[in-house]
Amino acid sequence: MRVLSAITCILLFLPVNCFSAKLIVTVPSGITEVEILSPGTLAVLDHLRGRLHSQLKAVNDHYQVRRIEAEVKNLSLKVTESDKAYNEKIDALRKQYIARVPITIHSASAQINSESALGEITFFFTARNNSDRIISDIIYKPLVGNTPLPITTMLVLELMNPKTLISGLAPGESLSNQGSDPEKLSFFLGELKDKDINRIKGAMPNGFSIDVTDIHFVSQKGYKGQTKIMDVKEAFAETLKAYQSASQQARDEYRVKSEDLIKAKTLYEKDTIGAIDDFRFRSNDLKKSSVRYKVAVDPIKNRADIESIGPGNYFIYAPATPGKSIFEQITVGDGKNKLKIEKLKKDPFEP
Repeated sequence: MRVLSAITCILLFLPVNCFSAKLIVTVPSGITEVEILSPGTLAVLDHLRGRLHSQLKAVNDHYQVRRIEAEVKNLSLKVTESDKAYNEKIDALRKQYIARVPITIHSASAQINSESALGEITFFFTARNNSDRIISDIIYKPLVGNTPLPITTMLVLELMNPKTLISGLAPGESLSNQGSDPEKLSFFLGELKDKDINRIKGAMPNGFSIDVTDIHFVSQKGYKGQTKIMDVKEAFAETLKAYQSASQQARDEYRVKSEDLIKAKTLYEKDTIGAIDDFRFRSNDLKKSSVRYKVAVDPIKNRADIESIGPGNYFIYAPATPGKSIFEQITVGDGKNKLKIEKLKKDPFEP
């Protein structure tokens, strides 16, 4: 800091004398004024820039934003992996128990009338529970000759005894609606092409099948509404507990670390802006104190004529577009000196 103060004082109090040397500077269009700065300007700028870099490094080392970003990324992957393991376990249990409850379609009939907007299929089935849980119902999609029927709502096949109206199919039990009312489903004919309708008609009565997509459970058999129907997550909560805990823990860790990252970024940006503002303040003071000569540029000739300049080393400076400027070192000798500048450089007084 003492070095900077000493150099700045020297720049401020260097005497300005009248000399016979003349400097003619041709500059790119758009430049309105040219300044001649003291030869020590660059040394002070280098000092200020080194100070800025040191401050920015200290800020970066303190807040460790990149390290925390990497940790957040790793925790995000951990959340994805734990969620995947959790969902895969749920899907595996679902498929396992669907496979243990085979549904046999005994017969089916279709009522398809071209004058009607709806088609209807009725069928008889038998379900057998080969699992160790009480099954409440299954969710299914209907197919006729491998052609999916256009039904957007979820179809539920309730496993309810048609005679006693008791819901739930216990392990080892079978349930059939034969001898009772058939299961019915309706679908919109307008959503099927004529060839699909003909395929459905041709595939009946033996081409009807169902694709089971989900399954539900109850803790005990009973009348509808008396017992809670559970999905796979609820029915196997204990089995899934470890997977769910791992998933929740990963999410909690990700949330905490994400909050740490937000705080670190906020403080990092604040201190970074502070360091940059400090550089701008000091470099602006340096620029003001470094000016030895200043002259307007002839807008027609794009030329600045500087009379009575003392021979020696200088820097020619002129701001142009934001962040760009003329900054050229020049040695001025006795008599007339000419310099043509065509290219702009990064403004050294900007961070």
